[in-house]
Amino acid sequence: MNGRANNFPVNIWGLVLGLLATTAIAISGDFTRPFWNLPVGLMDFLRWFGWLLATVIFLWLFYQAKKGFEIKTKTIILVSIILSLPFLITYSVLTGDVFAYVANIKVSALGNPYVLTPAYLGNDLILKLVDPAWHSWPSAFGPLWNIFSKLVGYITQRPDILILIIKTLSLAALCFCVKILAKKTQPALLVLFAWSPIVLVEAVADAHNDIFIALGLVLALYWLKKPIKSSLALGASIALKYIPILALPAILLNYQKSRKDIGKYIFFSLAVVIITLTPFWAGMNTFRGLGLQSGLFFPPIFFPQSILYYGSYFFAGGNFNPEVFARTIGLVIFLGIFVYILYRLRQKRLELVEAVFFTLAAYLFFAAAYVQTWYLLWLLPLVLFLEKPKAVKYTAILSIVWIAQLIVTKSF
Repeated sequence: MNGRANNFPVNIWGLVLGLLATTAIAISGDFTRPFWNLPVGLMDFLRWFGWLLATVIFLWLFYQAKKGFEIKTKTIILVSIILSLPFLITYSVLTGDVFAYVANIKVSALGNPYVLTPAYLGNDLILKLVDPAWHSWPSAFGPLWNIFSKLVGYITQRPDILILIIKTLSLAALCFCVKILAKKTQPALLVLFAWSPIVLVEAVADAHNDIFIALGLVLALYWLKKPIKSSLALGASIALKYIPILALPAILLNYQKSRKDIGKYIFFSLAVVIITLTPFWAGMNTFRGLGLQSGLFFPPIFFPQSILYYGSYFFAGGNFNPEVFARTIGLVIFLGIFVYILYRLRQKRLELVEAVFFTLAAYLFFAAAYVQTWYLLWLLPLVLFLEKPKAVKYTAILSIVWIAQLIVTKSF
C-alpha cells in the first residue's frame, strides 16, 4: 500500500450529492417515470442532471483513486447501500430484464421453465412489461438461476415483492464482491467498482443477474489455492449463465503441475452444472431457449462483428450471408486469440486473472453476436485483481465502452 495515501473523507455533503444523482437517475428511469405523471421535459432534465452529476463525481473519484487513499471496506459497502436505496424502491432505469426474471419465476412455479414459455401465463400483467419476442421462448438461463426462480416463486407471486427480492439479493452480491475484492486490491480501486454509476445501475437498478456471475468468478479466482472451493464457485457461475465455462481452461493451467487438482476441478465444477440441470432435463429442448437467444445478432456498431457484417461486401465480395460471414470470421479470430492467451499463460508470460479477463473480453468483442452493456459486469471486478496501473486503465476502457454502447443502443 502507498504509505503516502491519505484517508478518504466521506462526509454528509458527498453522500447527499451521490444520493441526489442516484435519486434523479432512478426517478427518471425508463420504467419508473410513467408512474410520476410529470412533464416529459422535467423527466428528461432529471435524467441528464442525474447522469451528469454521477459522471462528475465518478471522474473525481477516478482522479482521487490514481493518487491513492485509504478507506475502510465497511464504509465502502455502507456508501454503496446508501447510493442504491433509490434503485431498490423504483423500477428499472435502462432495461426491463427484471420483469423477464419475474415472468421466469412465475413460469418456474408452474413447471419446467425449459419447456413452458411466458405465454403460459395468459393475461398476466407482467407480460406487458416483457419484450414480446420473449413470450414464446423458454428459459435461456442456466439451471441454478431457474432453481432460484422456482424457490422464490413458492414464496410469493407478487411482482413488486419479487423485484425487491431480486434487487436486494443483487445488492448483497455486489457487497459480497466488494468484501472479497478488498482482500486483493487497494481501497482506492475498490471504490471505482463499488460506487461506479455503471455498476450500481446495471447490478442494482436493473438487477441483471450478471452480478451473480461476477461474484462466482471473483470467488473462483480468490479461492485458487483451494481447488474444491474454487471449482464449486466457478461451477455455480457456469450454472447461472454458461459463459464462464470459457474461464475453465485458463484456470486448469494454474494447476498444470498437479493432475489430481485438475481432476478435482473438472469434476466439482461440472458436477454443480449437472446436478442443478438434472431436475429440469428435457432432452435437447432444455437448450432451446439458449439456442434461440444465440440466434440473435446484436453486436454493438463499433464491435468487430458489426464491422465484419457491414464490410462483408468488401471482405467477401457479397458472396456470403453478412451475418454468417461476421459470425464465422469473428469466431475464428476469437479462437486464435484464445489459443494465444493459453499459450502465454502456459509460458507464464501472462497472469491468470489477465488470461480470464482477456478471454471473456475477446469473446464479447469478437465471438458474441448478442452483446449488452450489463455483460461488462463480468469484467469490471476482475481488473481489481491486477496491479494498480492496469486496473485503472482497464476500468477506464470498460467505462468508455459502456458509455459508447449505451449511446448506440439508445440511438438506434
